[in-house]
Amino acid sequence: MPETNAITSKVWQDRVKDERKQQEAKWGEQNHSANKWLGILDHEVAKLHIAVEKHPNSSHEVDKRIVQVASVCQAMWESGVRGEWL
Repeated sequence: MPETNAITSKVWQDRVKDERKQQEAKWGEQNHSANKWLGILDHEVAKLHIAVEKHPNSSHEVDKRIVQVASVCQAMWESGVRGEWL
């Protein structure tokens, strides 16, 4: 099973990386305060919540939203490092 976990981890990392590239292409480099990022993250988590309620037996939409939330968390971290508030 460790091999499966390694594959799953690589797939996850690639998907988050691809989503980050799409976000950067759409929005450019984003540098916000922690509070602004929390607002963005709250918005994305709310969309995930809606997807879970709307599609309880469908993983595609939920999966997509989870990757988006993770990507926003990564963008927040990157911004915090650049802005030296982390």
